[in-house]
Amino acid sequence: MPTGRDDRGRTWNILKFLTERADVDLICLADQPLTDETLSALHSDTRRLANISHRGLLRYVRGALSLASGGTVTEGCLD
Repeated sequence: MPTGRDDRGRTWNILKFLTERADVDLICLADQPLTDETLSALHSDTRRLANISHRGLLRYVRGALSLASGGTVTEGCLD
């Protein structure tokens, strides 16, 4: 898994910290496909995992509209 000082590395370290202390349910908004290795590692470290593709301009528009109407960007991307 990612290491180093990039955003993914920091996020991975935070996830590892949390999973050592509690059960973690994780939702990933992915703009590119995740590798089998990454999915396997995430499945082994989390209780539940949802990987949601948010490619395409329409997803961003839905997310922005959801946010503007009092919802969350995530809710808009799931539609």
